[in-house]
Amino acid sequence: MKACTYQGIEINILVYVKTTNFDVYLNEINQLNLTILSLLEKHQCQLQVVSDRVV
Repeated sequence: MKACTYQGIEINILVYVKTTNFDVYLNEINQLNLTILSLLEKHQCQLQVVSDRVV
């Protein structure tokens, strides 16, 4: 977990894809992103647009 604020929880996800083939890498990363978005939608979690942040 990166941070816990009044707006929500910030997390970083670090993934290693064991390949030297860029097409395989892109496919794995895209599948991971779609899975994460699907889980967030399933649990009714909203993403914050970075430009909406108040610094």
